[in-house]
Amino acid sequence: MRKLLNRLFWVVLAVVVAGYGVIIWWFHAHETELIFSPDREFRVAADSLGLQPARVTVFATDGVRLVGRVYRSMRPDSAGFWILYFHGNAGNATGRAMLHAGLLRLGFNVLVAEYRGYGESGGSPDEEGVYRDADAFYAY
Repeated sequence: MRKLLNRLFWVVLAVVVAGYGVIIWWFHAHETELIFSPDREFRVAADSLGLQPARVTVFATDGVRLVGRVYRSMRPDSAGFWILYFHGNAGNATGRAMLHAGLLRLGFNVLVAEYRGYGESGGSPDEEGVYRDADAFYAY
């Protein structure tokens, strides 16, 4: 009886370890899909909020074309105050137009960066690519 319980313990342990390994492998294989949720649909037109963004195009070091928006504050004392805004891992920047309007009201100029695979930008998102995108918009 003791031998049977000992063997059952090792079989159960092996199944649990193998199952855990499969789960870890699955998360590793799908990591990019789980982190990035790009969206190319326009949510809120900035024009409807009275904003007039200028569309800018920059290129990442690997040649991916990126599209962003520049919102210039109407306040005369805001010439040197800029915010480089990255919208996060889901959706796209057009869904955050209300936030951009609020930043403008505070007197900031805003450069809204759109990562690769989001909005009008080309490419597909991945960790290294997002770093390149951030560098390209910062250089702009």
